[in-house]
Parts: sequence; C-alpha cells; structure tokens
Amino acid sequence: MTVVRHQALTVVAPVALGQEVQLDAWLRENKRALQRALSRSSTTHFARWVLLPPTPDEEGRPIGEQHLMAFETNFDGELQEHVADLRVALGSMLDSSFAGVEGYPGSEKLADLAQYFRDRSLRTAAYYIAHGGLSVPVIHGDATLRRAVEARLGELSQGAKVKDQNPLELAHELQRLALGLATNEGLTLGPIDRGLNLNPPGILTRVFWRPFGVLLAFVLAPFFEFRDELKRKQQPSFETPELRAKRDGIGLEEDRVDQNGLTHLVALKPGWYRPFALKMMVHIVTALADAGALTGRLGGIQTIHFARWVALPDRRLLFFSNYDGSWEAYLGEFVDKASLGLTMIWTNTIWYPKTRLLLFKGAKDEEAFKTWTRANQVPTQVWYSAYPTLSVGDVLKNAQIRELLGCKLDKPAAERLLALL
Repeated sequence: MTVVRHQALTVVAPVALGQEVQLDAWLRENKRALQRALSRSSTTHFARWVLLPPTPDEEGRPIGEQHLMAFETNFDGELQEHVADLRVALGSMLDSSFAGVEGYPGSEKLADLAQYFRDRSLRTAAYYIAHGGLSVPVIHGDATLRRAVEARLGELSQGAKVKDQNPLELAHELQRLALGLATNEGLTLGPIDRGLNLNPPGILTRVFWRPFGVLLAFVLAPFFEFRDELKRKQQPSFETPELRAKRDGIGLEEDRVDQNGLTHLVALKPGWYRPFALKMMVHIVTALADAGALTGRLGGIQTIHFARWVALPDRRLLFFSNYDGSWEAYLGEFVDKASLGLTMIWTNTIWYPKTRLLLFKGAKDEEAFKTWTRANQVPTQVWYSAYPTLSVGDVLKNAQIRELLGCKLDKPAAERLLALL
C-alpha cells in the first residue's frame, strides 16, 4: 500500500465589502448540508469555513478593512486530487460557499479551481498530526473491524467472561471473522507503512540548525518583555458586552459531538522583533510536533487530531485545532502539559499573559490564558469531522487491532489483541 501523505490546505481570501453578512448567513443555514456532503469525500479528515473579521492591533486600530474567508482542510494525498474530490462531494455548494469571495473562479474547470486554491493557500507552521499515515478510508475501516470483532466477543461472552476458549483459539476465530469482512468490504488488514519519521530532529538539533537566530531571540526577549509590561497598563477589558456575547455564542456551538474545532486569531505585537522571534520559536516547536507524531501525543496530550498555526500577511496569527472533549478540558491540558510550547509562540501576540524569556509564565496563568484565548477565538460557521465519534486514542487503538488481526498470531499476540478489545 502506498504511503498516505497528510497535508493541510489553508485558503484565505478577502470577501467583497458588503457580502460578508449574506455569506455568513448562507454558511450557517447550510452547515448540515455541507457536513453531509463532505462525508462523501474520501480525502478529507477535518474541514472548516470561517469568516475572519477585522481585529484590533495593540493600539485598538482595526487590522483589515474586509472580512477574510478561511477555508481549511486536513487531507490525504496531493492537492489536485483533493480539490477534485471536494468538487465532486460538494457539487454546487462549493461555489455557493465561496459566494462573494474575491477572485474565486468557480468550480467548472478543475485546473482553475486547483490553481486558485494553490495560489491562495498559506504556509502552515508547526503542523501536528496525531495519526499520520492513516487515510480516511483506513480509519473508517479500522472502526468497522473493531465493531465487528467486539460484537462477536459479546455473542461469545457470559457476563464479563468469554466461554471456554483459550486466548489463541478465540483470537483465531476473530481473525477469521475479520478476514471475511475485509475480503467482502475491501478493508485493509495487517500493518501498513505510515511513512513516519522514526528519528525526527530533536529540539537541541533544531536549535543548532539556527543557533545565532535562536540565541538572539532569547537574548533580546527581556528588553521587549519590559516594553510589554509598560504597555500592559493600556490592555483593554476582555469582559465587554461584545466579547461576552461572542464567547457565549461560541460556547453554544461547542460539545455537539465528541470532538470540537478551535479557530483563534490574534495580532502580533508591533515592531521587527516579534515576527523574528515567532519564526525562531516555530522552528523549535516543530520538533515537538514531529516527536508527538510518533506517539499521538503532543507534549503528553492525546486529544489533538490535527493542529497548526498560520501567519497571515497582515501580521495576524491564525490557529486551527481539532480536538477531543470539551474546550475547558482541552485548554486545561494545554496549561498542564504544553504551556512552554504555547507560550513560545503566542507570547509574540498582543495581550498574551505575562511571560518571561519567551518560555515561562504565560499559559501557566490558567485563568488569564483561558480568558485571553476566548477573547481571540473566532466563531466558526461550518466545522466538519470525518469521524466525529472517534477519539485520537480510538483511532490509534483501532489501528493496533487491525495490525494484529492481519498478522500471524501466537499466544502473546493473541493476548495483546484480546487486551485491546
């Protein structure tokens, strides 16, 4: 089987003035239809349409005169094939979802559409994937296999104990069931090459790739953090009626399923230093993302499916995340297990909680961090998951079960299989 390449598409384009209200209304009204249509896509893991409004800089001046449309996906394969897949799955709704977006060529000609997406797509920074190399069909197939063998186990069980079969015999029976299912439904059995880098560069290695830049970022940090503390006296309130209404609206859209999507947009602090420091910190944090891809845990967190930062040309930083569980639990895990990585990047943005040396404090101030995150979170008009009931742990466990069901089983392997079930 060919190694599946996971990629991120982030199309960002201006919406014609006056068209943002109509586009927002259409996306919200057709959210369910778009989600159902995307379920026909064989390449799309997660997707969203979100309108990015003008947001204030440090002086309170709006950045941008127009709303921006951000359409993003996490997908399998190459861009041209993914765009073709989207075009078929979404049909006429693809054009309607881009109504009023400047320069959009329509979907009649695949080559023009793919070129538009390619030209408008922004580069991803610190891209994290929890289950790299597992395609959408494989993830669905793994879930089907697990349900089938668990159902068979239920038929054979008396209470919590399986009737009179030793582990190897039972595992072989389940294996025969899986083989028949795989043959009849075209599912994958056994190990697949996920194409993971088993020896990704560590943090120190990445630092030594750019030693002078990284050193300069840390040496200059105290001077700019002192400047930030003087400026902090002018920090606006995060408890305005407008922000409370936005926060409440976002909260009503969360926890509809077992997963959630976070869209976050905030301006960089002024001056040359912050874009430079951000670039150096992303360089380091990428090592954490690469290491986490091997285990499905980012800094010890096993609830994130895909996550990435995207730097907009107007000096704003966009963050997309697709995660399991509630917003509160997700942010709490960030604080407990990944505060250094978050602080290294977001400390370069306005009104982030007080930080020291680009690393310390910051997200450790849990209340301030959660308040800041909510204040800069953007309502997402449409969010889609190809497998909304599967956690990261489920996806990875199902893959282990599929590998064992497709291998020659001895007693230890049989016991491992049954333990996973």
